[in-house]
Amino acid sequence: AMALVEAGKLDLDAPIGQYLPGFTLRSRFPEAPPVRVRDLLSHHGGLPYARLAGSFQPADAPRQPLDWDEVGYLAQPTRSVQVVSNIGYELLGRVLEGATGQPLETVLADTIAAPLSLAATGYTLPADAAPGHRKGRAEPRLVARDRAAQGVVASLADLAAVLAALMPGAADRGPWDAASRSEIFRVQNADVPFDFGNGAGLGVNLSTSVRPGLGRVASLFTGFPGYSAEIRYALDHGIAVVAVANWDEAGEPLSDLAVDAFDGLLELRSGIPPRERDRPLPDAVPWPP
Repeated sequence: AMALVEAGKLDLDAPIGQYLPGFTLRSRFPEAPPVRVRDLLSHHGGLPYARLAGSFQPADAPRQPLDWDEVGYLAQPTRSVQVVSNIGYELLGRVLEGATGQPLETVLADTIAAPLSLAATGYTLPADAAPGHRKGRAEPRLVARDRAAQGVVASLADLAAVLAALMPGAADRGPWDAASRSEIFRVQNADVPFDFGNGAGLGVNLSTSVRPGLGRVASLFTGFPGYSAEIRYALDHGIAVVAVANWDEAGEPLSDLAVDAFDGLLELRSGIPPRERDRPLPDAVPWPP
């Protein structure tokens, strides 16, 4: 999206109707402001979480798209609370297609994959991809109905290349300039009280660590039947870790691996001691923080 903003094809603060003429969302909240592109990117659009039935389909089956007459409504007022919404991101995909006049596959290829020379990023699982596993058995090859929300496939090397392009000083080797990188990692919801201080950037979670010297951390967690991935990025140190697994039950072990690698790099590169794994919870915390 930010590459399209730089190209003048997309305005983060424009209502989505500017790119989808005639499209409307049902709403029982007459005071809710119009949904903007920025709201969808930061998961504050107010749309429901997901339509779980039919989310994943056999790779060789005809694709069954979302029924917008069924899911095209506001579950809560726009900008009232952060709710991670696959439906919101699927709508964002339609916005990108409307802004460019191109299918989502072409948008991804032209704005990110080609500029970064990504060899294994797209919406089709490569034939030689490692199969996902669940309970010790290989899972059948599936595709996501909601492509914009869950359908992108990328190798570990490609994910690392994307993170490298988001690092400070990477403007000459990536599709995002310094202003775009700053906006991606800027807290978008500081004025939303019901988010209780949980920071949201454009497509990433944001927090400020209590560990001395660590500063701001961006994170992203994602999954697919048989696969999972976790990204942690120390914004003030230019250090990031990507951990992936082709095992459905990998959640806690994968997270431990990512944390250990992240802490090890922080200690090696910046002298920041590892976190206290068994740190006791305080009896009370001040609010607002």
